[in-house]
Formats: sequence, C-alpha cells, structure tokens
Amino acid sequence: MDSLVMPVGPPWPTGSRIAREVAEDVVYTGRWGTRPIQDAALDARAALLVAEDHLLGIAALIEAPDIVAAPLSLGRTVLAAAARAFWQLDPDIDARERLRRAMNVRLHSYRERSGLLEHEDVRDRERLGRLLLDIIQTAPRHGFEVKQGKAGPGGLWPLRWLDEPLPKEMQLVERLFHGLGEQRTGTLAYRYGSAVVHAQPHGLGMLEARVESAAVDGVVSGRVGITSQQLARYLVGPLFGVHLACQRFVEHVGGRVRTWDRAVQPALRTWAALMGS
Repeated sequence: MDSLVMPVGPPWPTGSRIAREVAEDVVYTGRWGTRPIQDAALDARAALLVAEDHLLGIAALIEAPDIVAAPLSLGRTVLAAAARAFWQLDPDIDARERLRRAMNVRLHSYRERSGLLEHEDVRDRERLGRLLLDIIQTAPRHGFEVKQGKAGPGGLWPLRWLDEPLPKEMQLVERLFHGLGEQRTGTLAYRYGSAVVHAQPHGLGMLEARVESAAVDGVVSGRVGITSQQLARYLVGPLFGVHLACQRFVEHVGGRVRTWDRAVQPALRTWAALMGS
C-alpha cells in the first residue's frame, strides 16, 4: 500500500478511468472544490489510509504479549474502511454518481463531528457550518436534491444527504464480497469484530479457554487465548477486503493491477496456510 496506493496522484495516465472522469471537474466546480471529482477518488483513498493504519495496528498486536481479542476490534475498522473505498470506486458508476457518493460521506461526517463539538468551540462550529453550506448550496446547481432528517441529541445536526442516503455499513461490507458470491464472508467478519468491539459475551466465547484451577464455590481460574487458525479465520474478511479495495483503486487510477496482485500474493498464501493449519 505504501508504494502502490498511497503515493499515487496526478498527472493521471491517459486513458485511465480517473483521467476521463476528472475532465468533468470543470462542469462541477463550485464552493465544494475546484476538483470535486478528483477529490472524490482521493476521498476513497483516505479510507484506505485508515485501513492501512489499522492493519499495522493488527500486525503489532499479533506479536505483542498478552493481547488476544484486540486485533479483531481493529479488523472491523479495516473491513468498514475497505468496504467504503470499494463502494466509492465502483467502476460501474459515472463521475456524477461518484461525486454524489463522496459528498454524502462528507455530509455524514460533518454531522457526526457536530456532535463532538463543545459549546465553546465556536470557531470549529463555524468552520464546520461553512463546509456544510459549501455542499448543500452547491449541490442543487448541479441537479442534486438535498434532503434532511431530524436533528439528533446532544447538539447533533440533522442528517443531510443528496438524492439517496448512504447505505448502512453492513450493506457496504456485503457489497465488498458480492462479486465473489461470498457475501457471507463479509457478514461473518463484520459480526466477529462487532462481538468484540461491543464487548458482547459471545465475543469472549469465540476464544480458547483453559481452566487452571479446581473450582471453589463453582468458580475456576483460567486463561483465554486464540489460535493462529482462529485469528486467520476471523480476520480473513478484513485482509481480503483491503486487497479487493486496493485492486479497485489501482485500476481506477490507471495502475497495473497485476503488479498489485503479485505484491500481495505472498501475504494471501501465508494467510490461507494459517487458515488450513
């Protein structure tokens, strides 16, 4: 990712999908940016940056002592980030739809950030308000319909979107593996991570338990752990999801997908071996 995804930028290769699409930037320029379609593609790469950061966290935690379930929590974030990038880079949509999706992601983000601001954060609130207006006042000029829901608790702004609301996170994860006919892979991986993220009892139940003392009044002491095979199975969704999303990004920007595939094959083979061990 450091060499084939993150450094990529303009000038774009002639004939690439992104080069064809950014030619329409002049049509959609406005307060939301002078290169909004290019920005939409780079917004998807930003999601992959989040995925990469959490993959590095998983790598560190796997080798750390006394860490068992935490990699699964990070895995859910990796999966969600990869799924959103994959959806935003869909090759079957046009530049206008890619722009709409990116702006909806931003509108959702601005709303969530509004709920994190304190009353005394006047400058931040004003800046966030300007960013919101940049979108909702520019969008109608290009034929997008701005829609609005109800305000939320704790100062949370009303949810706004263009034409259609964002898909649910689980839906995006399912779409990530749809082309492979493996929607269940994404669903299971997301639920594995969610069980740990939300501290559900069944999250602990997914681990290995070993009793280390006799029962005293029905209570025993012991240890929990996870086998490399279990870890590989629980994290194959995030790992393969990033692979699919990066493939799509490389293709979108006119890179060599075969180069990407050759680079990641050793990791994928290692993971497959762990799952079969």
